[in-house]
Amino acid sequence: MYSLDTLERHFRQIRMSPPDWPRHVIAAVAGEDAIAQWPRFPQGATLAQHRLGHGAGEDVATARTRAVGELVEIASCCVWGDEDIRTAAQADLPGQSFGPSELCGFSTAQTADRELWNRHLTGLDWIPETADPAQPLDWMQAKCLFTGEAIFVPADCVLIGRRAPGDVAACAIADTNGCAAGATKEDACLRALFELIERDAVGLWWYGQRHAPVIEQASHEVCEPVQMHLERRGRRLLLLDVTSDLGVPTVAALAMDAAGGHVGAGFATRANLNAAVCAAVTELMQMELRVAAAQSGLSSDAVLKPWFQEVRFKQLIPFLDQPRIEQVPHSKADIDLDVCMTRLKAAGCRFAILDFTRPEFAVPVIRAIAPDLCHWKPRFGRKRLSAGNGAINPQLLRI
Repeated sequence: MYSLDTLERHFRQIRMSPPDWPRHVIAAVAGEDAIAQWPRFPQGATLAQHRLGHGAGEDVATARTRAVGELVEIASCCVWGDEDIRTAAQADLPGQSFGPSELCGFSTAQTADRELWNRHLTGLDWIPETADPAQPLDWMQAKCLFTGEAIFVPADCVLIGRRAPGDVAACAIADTNGCAAGATKEDACLRALFELIERDAVGLWWYGQRHAPVIEQASHEVCEPVQMHLERRGRRLLLLDVTSDLGVPTVAALAMDAAGGHVGAGFATRANLNAAVCAAVTELMQMELRVAAAQSGLSSDAVLKPWFQEVRFKQLIPFLDQPRIEQVPHSKADIDLDVCMTRLKAAGCRFAILDFTRPEFAVPVIRAIAPDLCHWKPRFGRKRLSAGNGAINPQLLRI
């Protein structure tokens, strides 16, 4: 049985943050040592495919563990070649299934104009052609956590590295959304679900233009050293409560320069508001490394370049009023998996999981699937997204 601590020695670890950074940021890379330890280690989890693990924390040990955990999570969800695959047309599958279109979540208009959208989304997302439901697809079996019943999902939607943008045979491109490693399977499941809830809340806030009150920074000690660091660089910190109707604490941590430009962002959903603030601020400091590199001319980030050129602070507010501090009630008790599931069910959101735990690592890894939740990427087919004022923010969120 491995643990993340013992797995660290098989991955190259690179310190990304300078000594004065308020968070330690580490990158974990799969190199020769990983291939020697696991000869079947997936190519999809290597630098050759632009994939590595990132971790950040208030101490180096935490950052290292998180970086290795993320890389193990990615590798576990990649194609290894021994997956249990069933090939069939969707109508011929036994029981329930989620089709590729409902899992991807693109709107009819986006799919109809996919060539234009795909040029616009280069480096961010990719819209496949609509799959013919009468044609056979490869499927994997997930489990509904509400009922325990089997639910089939397209392999393209859940196996990282199976398809790439531009693949004419692809019905989807799997990303890491909803994937998580944990100390136990229940812990991994909760972390995976937190990520889906976070992305849903961010999508509703950004693209759905939902109201998000400002969080009082003085109530969260973790903010002070980060705020001081940002001020020394001519930047400021803003925390927004973007918690959705599901009521699971979700925070957006934003940083910007004096002109409201070069906006950095970090997002997190956690069991309580303070933990969400801490996690969002930590994620923000990872992105701030990319911001600093772009400002200094040390890198040319093709994805972030249009973000820096187009976005100013006022555009970050998807409502007309200026953001203001509001006391939003949050439960004093930590929110656990049972509470999350109860709220998902009440909101009419389906939920299933795939267990991607690999014997090579023996670290619990879960992919959570919730086809009714929104995405942080511009996928406009979700009913939840159109349930507000109907207007979609046209500015792409690039983070």
